[in-house]
Amino acid sequence: MEKITTMTEYLFGCDFFADDFDADETYDHYDCAQKFMAEYKWSDIYDAWIDYLVNNCDTPDKVINFVNLFSYYGGQDQAVKDPYYFLGYIYCVVDMEKYWDEAGSVFDGIAISLIENCGKVNVVKNPYYSPEKDPEVTVSVQKWRKRIDGIK
Repeated sequence: MEKITTMTEYLFGCDFFADDFDADETYDHYDCAQKFMAEYKWSDIYDAWIDYLVNNCDTPDKVINFVNLFSYYGGQDQAVKDPYYFLGYIYCVVDMEKYWDEAGSVFDGIAISLIENCGKVNVVKNPYYSPEKDPEVTVSVQKWRKRIDGIK
């Protein structure tokens, strides 16, 4: 488990938006993430990634960076046991009215992928689905808001 934690810190401890991030077609982080995901169980990796998110990403900028990295590494293509826990946290910390331009499409894309992967929604059958209006996402956001406000 220590290796998973160390690798998670490497993968998410960088700035997705930095000019030198995986520059010059080296894709070091991406390649490392792919090897890592092939070597370990996804459920263990996901638990470490979510733990990193919740314990290290407490500002909108940090959450937006994490979500972009999560997407870059292909996390949204995997099945997760509780996508609402993850989605509640990111939508709680990042006010989409304020940060839509920076995060809207990547957040919604990840949300739709994760929720579709667990069979909770089918956007072909429900083309107007909106993660922010999903009652389960809304409930999770409220739970996170109470939890975070209780810590402050």
